[in-house]
Amino acid sequence: MKQICSPKHCTGCGACVNACPKQCIHLDYDNDGFLQPRIDKQQCIDCGKCEKVCPDRSAVKRSTPTQAIVACSQNGETVRASSSGGIFSELAAKVFDLGGVVFGAVFTEDFSSVQHTVANAPEELSKMRGSKYIQSNTLDTYSEAKKQLLAGKTVLFSGTPCQIAGLKSYLGKEYESLITLDFICHGVASTKAYCEYLSSLGKKEELCDVTFRYKKTADVLHANSTFRASFTDGACFEKVWFSTSFGYGFANNLLSRPSCSSCHYAHLSRTSDITVADYISEIEDESLRSASYAKSLILINTQKGAELFEKAKNSLLYSEISIAKAVSVSKHLSSPAVQHRNRKKVFKCLGKRPWNELSAKYFTVYKPVRTLKSLKSKFKIFK
Repeated sequence: MKQICSPKHCTGCGACVNACPKQCIHLDYDNDGFLQPRIDKQQCIDCGKCEKVCPDRSAVKRSTPTQAIVACSQNGETVRASSSGGIFSELAAKVFDLGGVVFGAVFTEDFSSVQHTVANAPEELSKMRGSKYIQSNTLDTYSEAKKQLLAGKTVLFSGTPCQIAGLKSYLGKEYESLITLDFICHGVASTKAYCEYLSSLGKKEELCDVTFRYKKTADVLHANSTFRASFTDGACFEKVWFSTSFGYGFANNLLSRPSCSSCHYAHLSRTSDITVADYISEIEDESLRSASYAKSLILINTQKGAELFEKAKNSLLYSEISIAKAVSVSKHLSSPAVQHRNRKKVFKCLGKRPWNELSAKYFTVYKPVRTLKSLKSKFKIFK
């Protein structure tokens, strides 16, 4: 067994890792900082199970949304602690009420990477909140989710669309007690680039907290949320997320995984039961518009998704919109993000040149240098 699928198509979902009976596959970072499966060829028995569960090699059942909803939690603190409207927290709370468990992405202890884990109680949920723009390592959470399902537990598994596809391909069958939640994904950025950015802030070894989109109040909108890094000496770095060099590089597709530009899941047809996203367009419903909290978009893709939303809706402020409206305000429901023309140049220099040098060259918003009037004056043309 040499490779499971082409590195250009691999999403790093981890289905192969969980399926291997010899546990001889693990996800490791490649030179660009993206998770890739590595096979211990000495232990591999060529059983082919890793190929069988690879979503790039097999189709996963999809569903077209039946409802699109704009919503936010009625709890202001939940909204403030979330990237947008706090929907994940409210849905997870209902799963806990059923005696279930929730799988999601959290930062590692040193905040240098992200990995999936399981929460067994509401107090364990806080670390799963918030956007994390680097890819999470799913580790053995697919096999752990299967154990919970076989034990009769309700499981809410959240992740990127490709991670949900990986989970379902690994499981190989439908489980009534499994509810999956994904989000409208722009792509995942290089963990190596993220670590380089953290190092440029200084005192990386003293980090005690990182939030990509911190909100001081519940009414802070998507564009105004801040990247926040806290240090053990009490110092704190804050800057509007999309004006940071890393945020700019992510938003402009300079740092994304190769497979993200040809993503099979940037489509209205979804692999999950529920899809969530930021909602940044106008709101027609007067009562919802008057609520000063940030809002989320929710797509109900299956009957299981509808049933969970029904359980959670009393804790939400919400209004239904058309599917067409949801597609019009969420471009990655119709196409993946296109790689920036300078992406290859960035990765050629990443780790070899100081981050601040890369930032100045590739991650800076440049204003037009001259107006037509100033050009006329400078070059004495158009007389």
